Amino acid sequence: MILSSVTALHRYLRHTRFKRYLRDKNPLPNNEKVVNRVKNYSRMPLMQLEYTAPTTTLVEALAKRRSAHTFSARPMPQHILSGILTTALSEVHGRRTYPSGGGCVPIESYVLIENVEGFEKGCYHFRPDLGALEYLWQKPHAFTLGETANDAWVKKSGVLILFTACWKRNISTYSEFSLELALIEAGHMGQNIVLSAAAYEASARPLCGFKEQILSELFDLDQESEQIMYCIALGSNGN
Repeated sequence: MILSSVTALHRYLRHTRFKRYLRDKNPLPNNEKVVNRVKNYSRMPLMQLEYTAPTTTLVEALAKRRSAHTFSARPMPQHILSGILTTALSEVHGRRTYPSGGGCVPIESYVLIENVEGFEKGCYHFRPDLGALEYLWQKPHAFTLGETANDAWVKKSGVLILFTACWKRNISTYSEFSLELALIEAGHMGQNIVLSAAAYEASARPLCGFKEQILSELFDLDQESEQIMYCIALGSNGN
């Protein structure tokens, strides 16, 4: 029963947009690399994040890491969100803080902010090369985080981080194996996020039960070439 469920999931992933993109697009020649390693919303306001390093050690963060069951209604302090994103996802001396198959870095990071001090509610894109957020646009006035996922607890969080896969970056090199590599990379990034959240004493909880169509439309993603893979909810510590 378990094996058949896993097989069905594998087939579903293979035959949705990833498979159509692989079939419909003409891959680049094997010796041609994708130059753009990060999306650039150059016409949007750029918000440089102020970084304050956590005092928690890696060993302590590993011991403190939990998938949060509760989130406080208090707004997340601005320096906490800035610290989590910078620690987990920013480049250091031109290199990412997580491994990526063949250095293709297909995963992009977006942030949906609902309850953070100093940030307008809305949609943002994270720039790992600059350690900054690009403010894209406001979310619809009545829209809440609770509408983005199947789990009721999501509406109590203050932030939702989205990891998307841009298939054109790795598909010419890895073909169908691009899917597995993208999932692995998103997992590395997610672990960075939850450990950073533990270091800053914030609450974090990964989720895969997100509403992909709603989030894709909210962030105006080209759903034929960019697919949401993974989400993590953040908020002030509810304990």
